[in-house]
Amino acid sequence: LLVGDKGIPGLTLRLKGEFQSVEFNGDSVRAGAGVFLPTLVKLCADQGLGGVEPLVGIPGTVGGALAMNAGTRDLEIGSVIKTVEVLNAEGNLELLDSARLSFQYRLSSLSGKVVCFATLQLRRGMKDDIIRSIQSFLEWRLEKQPVGMLNVGSIFKNPEGDFAARLIESAGLKGLRVGAAQVSPKHANFIVNLGGAKAQDVKDLILEVQKKVKEKHGVDLEPEVKMVGL
Repeated sequence: LLVGDKGIPGLTLRLKGEFQSVEFNGDSVRAGAGVFLPTLVKLCADQGLGGVEPLVGIPGTVGGALAMNAGTRDLEIGSVIKTVEVLNAEGNLELLDSARLSFQYRLSSLSGKVVCFATLQLRRGMKDDIIRSIQSFLEWRLEKQPVGMLNVGSIFKNPEGDFAARLIESAGLKGLRVGAAQVSPKHANFIVNLGGAKAQDVKDLILEVQKKVKEKHGVDLEPEVKMVGL
């Protein structure tokens, strides 16, 4: 999520309290929308429950992940969802089962809804094996992505049959800067904040990357990052 430098003309909600609760029931878990996704993955591992290890490196909440069907090359969160509870227009919780939900690549039918809770279907396994799997995914992310530098995650969706990072790198754009925002030299589909970057810097850099990739490859890169107030 990239928020404009002047904020947004509206109300924002921070889901805390009960919305950060986690409840286990057999091979499933009910998590509040405010639960940090890496925390949920590790809590599941402590219970000997796996199936969500690839999500451990995604720095977002359960609710945010559901809104855009966040995921990796190995797993999208929509594939493990049993039910989702949303706040309806009457102010009541409405239970949506998987038949009433739609998940696509970085898109879900929950976008624009107030997600409160989600129940995920997991699988029972050996705790040590699950922890090793988590560590493997974290090590891969540490090796391939600019972990430890301020960023908003993957900037562009991968076009069908290709990778945004490959297109950006082959256009010679690694290291390209606008202000203190830079296309990561480590992974071309990340924009990092070198210190003091403004949201407008990031947006301008996104537009410049789109322009140059279009000129080089004839491909229109679609942003994955959500922008508000820009």
